[in-house]
Amino acid sequence: MPDTSNHYTCRANKCNGRLKAFSGNQLADHHYRYLIGKRSPIAIRAAEHTAQLGTNELAQRESLFRQSWINLLSCSTTLEMGVDIGELQAVALRNFPPHVSNYQQRAGRAGRRTDGVAVTLMYGQRRPHDRYYFERPEKLIAGKNLIPKLDPTNFNIQERHIRAELLAAFLRENLTTALAAENVKISEFFDLPITTFMPLPNGTIPTCSICAEFQNWLNSDAARTITQLWLNRLGNTSTETPKAVLSNFNTRIIHDLVASQIADWNTLANEIFAQKELLTDPSEIQNIQRIANRMASIKRELEKIGDRRLHDELARASILPIYGFPIDVVRLMTNESSGYRQNAGQNRHRLERDRRLALGEYAPSQDVVVDDRVHTRVGVFRVDTLEKRYYWVCEHCYHFQSQQQEAVVNSCPTCQRVPSSAAKAKTRQYRVPTAFVTDQTQAPRVTPYEKPMRQPTSQVFLAQDGSNPETFGASSEAYSLTCSQNGAFFLANKGKSDQGFAICNFCGRDLNHDQIKKGKHTRPSDGRECMGGYTRIHLGHEFRSDLLKVRFSQISSQYRLFQQVTHLADGHEIATQTDEATTNTGFWRSLLYALLAAAAQVIDVPRNELDGLFQPIQNSNGIAEIVIYDSVPGGAGYAQQIARQFQAILQRTYELVQSCDCGSSCYDCLRTYSNQIFHAELDRYAVIEFLKPLLEKIEPNETLTSFAPDAHQIALLKVNSNFMSYCRQAVSAIWYLPSFDESTTGLNWFKHLEVLIKDSENPIELILHELPRPNSDEQLFLRKRLCQWIDLGLLIIYQADNHGEYPELAMQMRSQSPIALKLHPDTEENTWLETRSDQGYEVVKARLENLRSHSVLASQLNDPDTQVIYPNPQDSQWQNLTLEELRDQLGLTTILQDQQIKRITYSDRYLQPQEAEILADLLQGNWLQTNTQISVRILEQRDQIPNRRADTERALIPINATVTQQPLRDRQHFDHGRSIEIYRCDGKHLRILLDKGMSFLKKKTSSVYEVTSSTYIVVSVQNRDRL
Repeated sequence: MPDTSNHYTCRANKCNGRLKAFSGNQLADHHYRYLIGKRSPIAIRAAEHTAQLGTNELAQRESLFRQSWINLLSCSTTLEMGVDIGELQAVALRNFPPHVSNYQQRAGRAGRRTDGVAVTLMYGQRRPHDRYYFERPEKLIAGKNLIPKLDPTNFNIQERHIRAELLAAFLRENLTTALAAENVKISEFFDLPITTFMPLPNGTIPTCSICAEFQNWLNSDAARTITQLWLNRLGNTSTETPKAVLSNFNTRIIHDLVASQIADWNTLANEIFAQKELLTDPSEIQNIQRIANRMASIKRELEKIGDRRLHDELARASILPIYGFPIDVVRLMTNESSGYRQNAGQNRHRLERDRRLALGEYAPSQDVVVDDRVHTRVGVFRVDTLEKRYYWVCEHCYHFQSQQQEAVVNSCPTCQRVPSSAAKAKTRQYRVPTAFVTDQTQAPRVTPYEKPMRQPTSQVFLAQDGSNPETFGASSEAYSLTCSQNGAFFLANKGKSDQGFAICNFCGRDLNHDQIKKGKHTRPSDGRECMGGYTRIHLGHEFRSDLLKVRFSQISSQYRLFQQVTHLADGHEIATQTDEATTNTGFWRSLLYALLAAAAQVIDVPRNELDGLFQPIQNSNGIAEIVIYDSVPGGAGYAQQIARQFQAILQRTYELVQSCDCGSSCYDCLRTYSNQIFHAELDRYAVIEFLKPLLEKIEPNETLTSFAPDAHQIALLKVNSNFMSYCRQAVSAIWYLPSFDESTTGLNWFKHLEVLIKDSENPIELILHELPRPNSDEQLFLRKRLCQWIDLGLLIIYQADNHGEYPELAMQMRSQSPIALKLHPDTEENTWLETRSDQGYEVVKARLENLRSHSVLASQLNDPDTQVIYPNPQDSQWQNLTLEELRDQLGLTTILQDQQIKRITYSDRYLQPQEAEILADLLQGNWLQTNTQISVRILEQRDQIPNRRADTERALIPINATVTQQPLRDRQHFDHGRSIEIYRCDGKHLRILLDKGMSFLKKKTSSVYEVTSSTYIVVSVQNRDRL
């Protein structure tokens, strides 16, 4: 009796197979067993290749890798572009790349020679970005790659270059000192009273200063000549004149440079004056030492302001091109870095990061892996030279403010709430680091198994509005826009538990609890003892860019960022109810990212060149505003472009979130690689609900409103690319098709209908204006198939009067919102009208149901002279067939048996020799006479295999067929259809249409055949006599 126990049941999911005993001898000739058992182990010699290493070191390692002395490189993006390692065979990616272009560049490192096979292996991490592409790898591997763009005509960029040339020309002519132009200090340029520390009256600079002379020089003929020269050289396409450029430069110097620098100076200088007043006050006699210390501290800060470099400040103010001066690059000093101490290494390490990233990666107590060693950051480089500033963030509504002096905030100016503790009311000191240091007395540790974690930084805040504000508005007053230049933004690393870093005021070391308790520690540079005191500070980063503020009017309470504080009176005192939680951050974040995605598409820039934030508006009862800014250093004028096209951007935003078929968000609508920490909060439906009434108020669209509620236009190609998935997800559908013609839509209606019927849970309703006519093989097949579906109860066909010449469809989806579509003719190209709301779907469905006049019976489509056969490899009746069985299944026995054949013609563009052999087997028999003519027509192929025609003729020898190969140049005269024309001696003419020719058949042995792919065959009588 057979063994019915479960000991030998296959453990694979949903497999009913049985396990069999296995012996290793069965793999005696197995390739991989041979490699494991016979081939010697290969030593792996690994090395790092990252931008953290010096250029000479990188070049040496590339050379060793090419020579196979190193056979495994652990790389960052340094090898992503421009490096060709010819013999590279495999690339392993430790995470899923951010964009399609990154994947193509990284995977493209391997297999650059034609004599090998390339392998790319990606590892997914447990984070939203990696999970998304792990489930949809085709979106990354075969996704659309955005074409890099550079706009050399962008006048915002051109103008900064012109200003740089003007400043350079002036300094060359007028700088009398031996100081290099790039080292000019603010104190020299403005002639600041650096010895007396007096405030400048009325915030104006001395008339004898270099700055005043430069402003006068900008009105000279020499300045106008230089400006015109560079306008011509840069190919200026704007209407700007030299006079306008020079006037704007002068204005920017006054507003964006002089005003801010002198304000910083006067704020501290006035404090010095106030402290001097206290020295003469008899009541302050006991505080003289404290006042003197305070004055000395302020003087040091004033000296730091005077030491600011002119070029750096001009670049930060977006007056000069910032990318020409790397002012925001932060270094990490190790014992292998040059410039840290005298006996440093030969610059083998080149650890530099943009400050925005360095705040998280290089901050004290963080670990960084360099060349297989772990370096721990222990402090801030030259902390005593960094300027002190202070900031405060409301714990309830996240209102932000910054200043030069320490202060206490008693209540938030935006939400009016009182800080929950005295510590929360104090402003926090921050400094902007220029470099971080490691402990030179400690040897780097061996790399651990786990990657070091990065400290999080705060969100980005708008620290200061930009200059030259320009207001844009909508005719409907649905929103207001304010565009400005050179706005200031801020973010910080607040340390563990937001307490900041305990930084030594002398050596810059970040002190731990024990070092603070002992009151002493060692200096990072040389290990000597340091007795310096410490200050708790946050590490900040400031940057400037153009910005656009967007305020929507008439915001309902459901979209408020926070609830207004309620004051309750109990008869004796006023109590403040402050337990309301901040709400709706998910909505504002979703709206922000939707606007950014749409803006990038409308103004045609990469998405990563735009960024934004939202913040509460003062005295607005919890309403927020959205701030969009260029992530390009200094700004590239995108904010103004967005403001001018904002109405189109709003419409595109709605289309983006409305047309997406995801759940709450995906990479096609709201998600990006950089916002994955917020993926769980993003909700496109909240954006749809908010924008719908807004757009209806701004610009009603008659075409959309006449089609259905919540409708929008969507590109033809986008719908077409997703239409098959719509059919697979549909549980019911009603379609109106004028005909099965696919020329207007590019959709193969029959194939999509076939999928729809297969996967739908209910009969499909099809409304046709015109039934298929029996005037071609394809139409005969279509009629037969429709007839079969009607008989099986899978399809109901109605014939209706003309409802128009464009298709209209409504489908209820299995796990998504319903969808209704109608093709819309456009002057440039056809588009689809689409609605995904329940109300819109019901309107379209009801309209289509009203079109139904009378149903079409199967008999109206049935053609008795036509037979359709559907070979299917999943069906057992199409497996392991003898020649006689195969002829029976294909209907050839009925056609050929007991007949005499006069002529047979087989046409197949792509017929191959092995397929010709099967054709000969099928046609060979006693029905062939000595005078039977058999001809086979094939078409020459562009990449034709050698001897194709000769081998085909050889395969057809048993039936004495003549092979005619038509030249490729005449391919337009060769029908795409693959068919057999059979002319019998009794006068009958039969035609067999084979969708895939003979390619769906395989000859397993000399007498056994099988079907390898699904197809269809149409057998029809051409002279209308019955078969």
